[in-house]
Amino acid sequence: MRYAGRPLTADYLAESLRWTYDRTADALAYAWDRPDLGGPYALRRAAPHHFTPSPRNDVLTDQQMDWVHPADHAPAWRTPHRPPGSRRPHRHDVALGLFDAIEAHPWLASQLTAQLSHHPTGPVTTRIFEAIGRQVHALDAPASSWLTATTALMHYILGAAGQNAANLVRARDLGPEADRSAYMDTVAGAWKRLSPEDYPFTRAVADQGLNHDDRVQFLAGIDLIIAGVTAQPPTLQ
Repeated sequence: MRYAGRPLTADYLAESLRWTYDRTADALAYAWDRPDLGGPYALRRAAPHHFTPSPRNDVLTDQQMDWVHPADHAPAWRTPHRPPGSRRPHRHDVALGLFDAIEAHPWLASQLTAQLSHHPTGPVTTRIFEAIGRQVHALDAPASSWLTATTALMHYILGAAGQNAANLVRARDLGPEADRSAYMDTVAGAWKRLSPEDYPFTRAVADQGLNHDDRVQFLAGIDLIIAGVTAQPPTLQ
């Protein structure tokens, strides 16, 4: 329903899903009674016999509303908030805006990724592409690299932010007594016990310790990609 672009009837849904009408009607009734099941969306009746998903104001921030359903909300994220006197690069603001939103709502990563995959011409995909692409353009990188650089940054931001959010969910599942440092030390210890012939690099990284600040590491990845974008190709003699 999210990608249909228009409200749908129960008859149309039943035919599309190859379900019986009764099964479709029961599913719609259940979704109507349980709006929490739809993540950022709740079922809304657009006409007496037409249904459509609607973004939930009770779980989405203003910024998330603009990402998930920009047509229903003002484009607040085009000018990311910057603390007074901040010297942080604008590209970090855009990336951290997505990072923080996905950290607060882990389901957002899959929603945005689905938009990129299934609706590349839609407003969500194009606004994310535009916001990140403007930062690439500001680097004075060659125009021939814009598409590759922007796409690489998009996939890195959503992938790394999504992985971070998944890690936080798993940490919460371990209980309130879980200690991040102790967990990372346990992982490092397991890596150190790997075969030195088969895993020399992994063991070397474990020797350095795995504890880190997730946001600092995330921004370091952004800067690593940017360094590649702005690197001057070698001059052929």
